[in-house]
Amino acid sequence: ADMRCFQIELTRGYSMNEFHEDLKRLLMQAGGEGKPTVFLFTDTQIINESFLEDINNILNAGEVPDLFLPEEIAKIVDMVRARAKAAGKME
Repeated sequence: ADMRCFQIELTRGYSMNEFHEDLKRLLMQAGGEGKPTVFLFTDTQIINESFLEDINNILNAGEVPDLFLPEEIAKIVDMVRARAKAAGKME
C-alpha cells in the first residue's frame, strides 16, 4: 500500500505552536482524509520535551488534549461521518 510520509520541518523559531499545527495537519491527513500516513520523527527533532509528551498522548490515548478547537472537531466529525456512511457503517 502506498503510504505518505509526514515529517516536521524544523525552522528558526519552531515552537509548540508550529508543532501543534503540524500535528493537526498530520491527524487531518491520516484520520480526516483517510490517507495512510507514516509520521517520521527523529531524536534530532526533539527541541522541546513537550513534543514527546504529545506523541506519547497520541500513542496511548489516540489524541492530544485540546489540540483542536470545537469547530475544527465538528469539521473532522463531518469528514469521517461521510466516509463511514459511504463504507456502510452505522452512525
